[in-house]
Amino acid sequence: MTLPLMQWVRQEFKVSRIIYANGMAHSASQYMNHFLVTLFLGLELTGVYVFFQQAISAMYNLVLTGVIQMARPKLVKAVKQASENYTQLHKHYVKRTLLVSIGMALCALPCMYVIVFYLLQKPLSKEWFAIFPIMLLYFVLVCQKEMNNVLFYSQHRDSLILKLSIISALVYIGLNTGLILSFGLWGCAVGLVMIMVIDIVLQRRSQLYGYEHNDKVAMTGR
Repeated sequence: MTLPLMQWVRQEFKVSRIIYANGMAHSASQYMNHFLVTLFLGLELTGVYVFFQQAISAMYNLVLTGVIQMARPKLVKAVKQASENYTQLHKHYVKRTLLVSIGMALCALPCMYVIVFYLLQKPLSKEWFAIFPIMLLYFVLVCQKEMNNVLFYSQHRDSLILKLSIISALVYIGLNTGLILSFGLWGCAVGLVMIMVIDIVLQRRSQLYGYEHNDKVAMTGR
């Protein structure tokens, strides 16, 4: 029983190692940002940053579950069947993700204003409330990035996702270190937006569409 179990574990790890490494790279960049804020700005401002970041994370998880994950099986099926309309399907979900994320951001801004200025009564949160709209822009962009990753996943381009994630993590650390040291919490918020813009540009330059037409034979599908 032990030998077949170990063989199964090795096979499963071999199949999922790229996805696992991609998740590790993403988590490392997120926690590194918390560390940089704490290291250079102190615990009080870290608390402000984490408070706003938790709101962004909750919103992102809602979009991920309600929109992005719903698109995954449909895109996988369309690409696997070499459907000619898969590009339109992806664009449809990109548009839907954009509309939902912008709608949530517009709702979150006044809600957070009420919480910060009328419920919490925390001076630091009030002082740094202006970074929240910037973080909402980051939220919209990161949803777009993840929707593009779903397309790469459906094309069986896991190695590309990992490559872009590693590049993103390295740029993330270097860029945010300089921005936090120079501009404090403002630099941290702007750095989040900048790295998402860089990520999306890299994704667009990695041939979002047309890939399957050149490599239909090589692709195995999901």
